[in-house]
Amino acid sequence: MSVLIDTVYDIVVIGAGVEGSATALSLINSDKTCTVAVLEQFQLGHTRGSSHGGSRIIRSSYDVQCYADMMPEAFKLWDEIEKEAGIQLYYKTYGTFFGHPDSAIKIIIDNFRRLNCDHEVLSGREANERYKFFQLPEEFICAVDKSAGILAATKVLQVLQSLFTKKGGTIIDSCQVTAIIPGDIITLETNKGSLKTKKIVITAGLGSFN
Repeated sequence: MSVLIDTVYDIVVIGAGVEGSATALSLINSDKTCTVAVLEQFQLGHTRGSSHGGSRIIRSSYDVQCYADMMPEAFKLWDEIEKEAGIQLYYKTYGTFFGHPDSAIKIIIDNFRRLNCDHEVLSGREANERYKFFQLPEEFICAVDKSAGILAATKVLQVLQSLFTKKGGTIIDSCQVTAIIPGDIITLETNKGSLKTKKIVITAGLGSFN
């Protein structure tokens, strides 16, 4: 196997979707002396994963506490990335979620209140009056998540990767990892050759199984 790059990286991230690209940018932001490379098995800009297209939803309305707890920090980080890049990525649309008072909607509202999220609570009747296309049972509760919106998915990926490479990061696309050989120094074998790293982060998506 030929040597792809004759250096030992501090960290190699496998997978250049939004998770891998954001991870790589965070690593290089946290330590500017850290050498980081990202390997992507397909060409950049491919549509085989979940990080492409016009939009992906973002919201605070979760009934799982750990997800709800992450969102205030997530919105803060997206704001920082937008300001650094000078590009709008997050578009606020509001989101409306509803259910029986004994359903997960109660947990969502409890999380809103606990985390100080901007929201509004409507009865089923109030929701039907506001949203004429709704036909909710009157006993239902409707939660309006005023943080909900969309992220411009393809643009997000381009921005994350651009910021990463401008700060000295390396992205190698069309580079499929075929073997990981453990050790104090890890060897990654790929279709383009081998490279070495001290640590790896795997953020491979469903496209890895095609």
